[in-house]
Amino acid sequence: MTLFSSLHVIYIIRYVSVGESGDVELFYYFVKSERNQDKDPLMIWLTGGPGCSSLCGFLFANGPLAFKGDDYNGTLPPLELTSFSWTKVANILYLESPPGSGYSYAKTRHASETSDTKQIHQIDQFLRSWFVDHPEFISNPFYVGGDSYSGKIVPGVVQHISLGNEKGLTPLINIQQGYVLGNPAVLRNLESNHKVSFAHRMGLISDELYESLERNCGGKFFNVDPSNAKCSNGLQAYHQCISEIYKEHILLPNCKVDYVLAGISQTLPNIRTSRRRELKESSRNDPKEASGNDPSSLPPPSCFTYRYFLSAFWANDENVRRALGVKKIYKDLCQYDDICNYQGKNF
Repeated sequence: MTLFSSLHVIYIIRYVSVGESGDVELFYYFVKSERNQDKDPLMIWLTGGPGCSSLCGFLFANGPLAFKGDDYNGTLPPLELTSFSWTKVANILYLESPPGSGYSYAKTRHASETSDTKQIHQIDQFLRSWFVDHPEFISNPFYVGGDSYSGKIVPGVVQHISLGNEKGLTPLINIQQGYVLGNPAVLRNLESNHKVSFAHRMGLISDELYESLERNCGGKFFNVDPSNAKCSNGLQAYHQCISEIYKEHILLPNCKVDYVLAGISQTLPNIRTSRRRELKESSRNDPKEASGNDPSSLPPPSCFTYRYFLSAFWANDENVRRALGVKKIYKDLCQYDDICNYQGKNF
């Protein structure tokens, strides 16, 4: 396969069967460390959602590749090496989990039903199966990491692996203490409250407004009592102050992209929020033939969200899928469950 070879990335891309009777096929990308793959740590990276493709981590977070961000011309969007990849010092598994995320799929309706507990168990199954096939990495220090909704999954995976090791499950996984989480979803009330203090520390709201909110809301900015007019008015002013900020990354421009949704085909990305990053399970149409594929309808390349469009063109390209070994067996599974890829939408 030459999809990444010209970029000098050492990788493995495959499916692993898990579930009660092997009725779930989990897709993964494995990138070997650029430094010392035999001794460097091994990490599994779990993208949030739930249901987001691991291509998000691979292409937008800590992976070795990224889109060039050139103007889209209807051809396959080009990739380039990044200078900040964690794979410079670690081996990383990017796993598409649960089934319905990215190219992963379930073979039956029952297998497509998922939960946090079921996902955690399947990830443990995946890892022990993977280590059987790749025993050369069994002694590497192993870590679990993720972002967003994976804040609820990663700690459970670490615990599940540790308990499995204690019970003598094989192969034993060299799990290390702790885990890695980026911007994790943990406790909604706590996270919502901290947004106000974060906005203040970043200079997005004034000292006067922050002190007023603390005084009138008592430090509680979530599910506010509607009869508390002073607190409600203060929060209204707070939301007005941050309304033009790109909340995913306050240093990046806040591109207004909702307007491009009109006329965008379902084979292309819905990026009303940056979380619409999953792969559509069935993409029979050529994205380049879609009516929404007018470059003039895309956000400018200077917008970070522009790369989400490129990722959908890239990941839904039949040549890419063929090169990655994506199986054609799955189709229309999202009719079973609305959790599947955010109601079966695309990247």
